[in-house]
This record gives sequence, structure tokens and C-alpha cells, in this order.
Amino acid sequence: MIIGLVSPVLMFIFNYIHGFRTLPLLILMGFFLIASTPILLALINELKTERLAFVNSVYMTINFTTSSIMLLLVGISSDIFGINITYKASAFVGLIAVVFVFFLPGKPKR
Repeated sequence: MIIGLVSPVLMFIFNYIHGFRTLPLLILMGFFLIASTPILLALINELKTERLAFVNSVYMTINFTTSSIMLLLVGISSDIFGINITYKASAFVGLIAVVFVFFLPGKPKR
């Protein structure tokens, strides 16, 4: 939940600051944007399945494919609408991730 909320906010802030102040913000953004991958991998590895390697490879394939397609779409959108509008729209779309947090399984009951 924290990653889903903080990442888009940092992206919005990045649009409005200039100069040397962008470097610390980029480092912080990188931390929050990349932090979700190990968390999702941990959730996948906690699944009760006999084919854990297969499920992990399916996740990695989906992750790689969607990332590649999104990079292409962001590039095309930047060419058409401009990088600032594209970046603001990406931050807004990133807020949608918060909705999916509620669909994650909770702690198992003992």
C-alpha cells in the first residue's frame, strides 16, 4: 500500500522540481518503484503449489512482457503528447495499483 501511494506522489513531485534537487528524488523514486518486485516474488513463493518454479516463471514472463510493452507505449505517448503530460498520466495510472492491494491475500488464519 505504501509503495502504491508513495511512487505516484514522487512522480508528481518530480515534474515540478528542477536542478540538483532532482537527484535525491530520483534515488528515492528508484527505491520505491523497484521495491514492489521482491515483495511480489515473496508472495508468489508463498503459494502452496507443487510447481513453484513454473508459477515463478509465469510471473517473470508477465512482468517482463508488460514492462516492455509499457515502455514502448510511454515512448509513443511522449512523442505524441510530450514527456511532461505522459509522466503525469503515468503517475495517475500508478495510483490504480492501490485498488489491487485490497485483493492480495491476508495473513493465514491459524
